[in-house]
Amino acid sequence: MDKSRLLLFELGKRIRSLRMAQKLSQEELSYRADLHRMYVGMLERGEKNFTISNLAKISGYSGDTDPHSGKLTPQ
Repeated sequence: MDKSRLLLFELGKRIRSLRMAQKLSQEELSYRADLHRMYVGMLERGEKNFTISNLAKISGYSGDTDPHSGKLTPQ
């Protein structure tokens, strides 16, 4: 696995872990992030590349919180 694919896979695992720790379904996270549920699943499996804006949506970053908090937060 090349480095970029490995990075996508590791980011996806982290998103999934944080989502599950907060007891959110993919459907609920996708609703909160305004993304399609299937897209969220593909991101979690490392099958799709992230854009910065979609990563910000998933993390709940709205410009007035700490983007390094490691938390998925509702907006």
